[in-house]
Amino acid sequence: MDDGFIWILIIAFVVIVIKNRMPKQGMTKRSRGKRRYRRSPTALEQIANRTNRAQKLALNRLIEGRSDAIETLSPSDLEKLAAKTYSLLGYKNVKHTGGSNDGGVDVWMLNKKGFVEIVQCKQKVNRISKTELITFSKTMKQQHAEHGHYWAPGGFTQPAIDYAEEKNMRLYESVHIRRLIVKIAHKD
Repeated sequence: MDDGFIWILIIAFVVIVIKNRMPKQGMTKRSRGKRRYRRSPTALEQIANRTNRAQKLALNRLIEGRSDAIETLSPSDLEKLAAKTYSLLGYKNVKHTGGSNDGGVDVWMLNKKGFVEIVQCKQKVNRISKTELITFSKTMKQQHAEHGHYWAPGGFTQPAIDYAEEKNMRLYESVHIRRLIVKIAHKD
C-alpha cells in the first residue's frame, strides 16, 4: 500500500459519513414536495470514486469495524496512517520519522499547547509487552515528550497496560485506531 491509499481510506470514510448527512438526491416536487437537490460531486467524492476494487474492499472492512483492515497494513503504512491521523486531528509540525533507525520515534509532533508528543507504531502478531513500553518511556524522556502514543493493532499485555497508566502513554489497539478515524470523520 502506498501513501495515497491511506489518504483514500480516510477520505472515503469521511465522504461516506458526509453523504449520509446530505439530503437524498433525485427528490422532485411530485415525489416529496421538495425541490430537487442537485450538486456536483465534491473533490473528496471524486477521489473516493477513483479507488480500485481491492482498496474499496479494505475501506469497507474498516467501516464495518473489522480490525483486520488495520492489521493488514504494512508497518510503514501504519506509521503513515498515524502521521496523517494526528495531522488531521490538529497536531502541528507532524513529521513521519519512522524507519529502521528512527530511535523509537515513528511520528514526532507538537500538541495544541506546543509540547512535544511522539508516536511509536508496531505491527506485530504478538501483543506488546511491558518491556517494550519501558523502552518507549525512556525515549519519551530523551525527546522531552509530554505524551507518548503507542499504536499496536495486535494489542498489549495486561502488565503493559498497567505500566502505561502510570506514565503519560496512550495505547491504541485496532479498535482505538478506528475510533480516531471516526473522530476525524465527525470533526466539524
